[in-house]
Amino acid sequence: MKEKETAQPPVSLARLVKAADADQAGGKDRSYPDGVHLVCKALLELGFVTSQHDDDGRFGAGLLVGYAALQRSLDTPAHEATGVPDKDSLKHLADTTHLFTAAR
Repeated sequence: MKEKETAQPPVSLARLVKAADADQAGGKDRSYPDGVHLVCKALLELGFVTSQHDDDGRFGAGLLVGYAALQRSLDTPAHEATGVPDKDSLKHLADTTHLFTAAR
């Protein structure tokens, strides 16, 4: 008998960018904790963040640094590796870890 595949939850790029932008502007945006949690978990799994202390539902400084490291590992030019998620890096993170699917 074939095992039933479980659909991975979608993570919205637009909502991640909004959360990252709000946090970098000095806010404490927790408007998308589920998506931020999945991205943090994926970055932790790949070694781009070193602990889950950054997993507080915000796209704070620790996640920004870790996400920028992911972007640089994908040969994103340094001036574009800001840590704010982009379409290609989010898809790579989703495809590599299988924790979520990348959505608009």
